[in-house]
Amino acid sequence: MAQPCVNCGREPKAPGRGNKYCVTCKPIMRETLMERERRKLLERNEKQKLEREEVSKKRKTQMNRFAPEGKRYCYDCEDFLPLSRFSSRPGSKCRTCLKFKDHEWMLKSRFGLSKQEYMDILDSQGGVCYICERKPVNRRLAVDHDHSTGNVRGLLCKGCNRDILGHLRDDPAALQRAIDYLHSPPAFDVIGERPVPNGVPPV
Repeated sequence: MAQPCVNCGREPKAPGRGNKYCVTCKPIMRETLMERERRKLLERNEKQKLEREEVSKKRKTQMNRFAPEGKRYCYDCEDFLPLSRFSSRPGSKCRTCLKFKDHEWMLKSRFGLSKQEYMDILDSQGGVCYICERKPVNRRLAVDHDHSTGNVRGLLCKGCNRDILGHLRDDPAALQRAIDYLHSPPAFDVIGERPVPNGVPPV
């Protein structure tokens, strides 16, 4: 009498030497076994990665023992920098590296963007604000998104993002009126093209 399947216990084992499972359970158990091995491999690789990172971090942190007077080692820059370049926050990163990390975290948490995706959008815009085509001086371009759908639309400077689109509440009709206003000022229809008395006033 054929032995029952060790998985379901209902069907007889598949014919052949060494079979433990029935014809139905055999492919399922094989797939389960492969998935288990794949998961173990991923866990082992992740553990090894964390161990390598920990060793690397410990080695870089120990570099501070060899730091010249008045300097400290940044393990992102991989260089000795003046103490004034570091914040009071714990860790071995200078202010610049911390800002980049904070920006990267903000992109991922608020907009679901990776750093590379942000740079790809910036490159596609030529490194400038899409609307005014000005290059930012002291600030990065802001990520603009549609408040109704949540879709990321592009990168804008603070003025265009807040003072133009934000003030007009993303209303295309208001933007079109602004274009019409510049092409055909309403005052021309009432008083004609009359310049101000003392020339163009300073902006």
